[in-house]
Amino acid sequence: MDPKTAGLLGLCRRAGKVSVGFDAVCAEVLRGTAALVLLAADLSEKTEKELRFAVRQRARRRPPLYRVDVGKAELAHLLGASRPVGVCCVTDNGFAAALQRAGLQPEACDTEEDMLL
Repeated sequence: MDPKTAGLLGLCRRAGKVSVGFDAVCAEVLRGTAALVLLAADLSEKTEKELRFAVRQRARRRPPLYRVDVGKAELAHLLGASRPVGVCCVTDNGFAAALQRAGLQPEACDTEEDMLL
């Protein structure tokens, strides 16, 4: 992850606009407040599949899923968490747009066809 993206993610955390962990992210997605979901590079397939299922439950406003190029331990370090973090979401649209512009790769983004699998 490039330094600008990592810095923005830290800023989101300090602003209180990041939810961390599978249960918290699923709750944000189902409430419709998740603007962007980040998956660690070493997240298990089962966890990713369950998260994609939760995203599909949203009829409207499905947040994009991005797989970042850092593992769970590195993502936890960026977010200031003491335990490994496999999934987090940004709940602010402005921060989500800034993260997308800053360096999240569009080809890593989840597409509508992928969601149907």
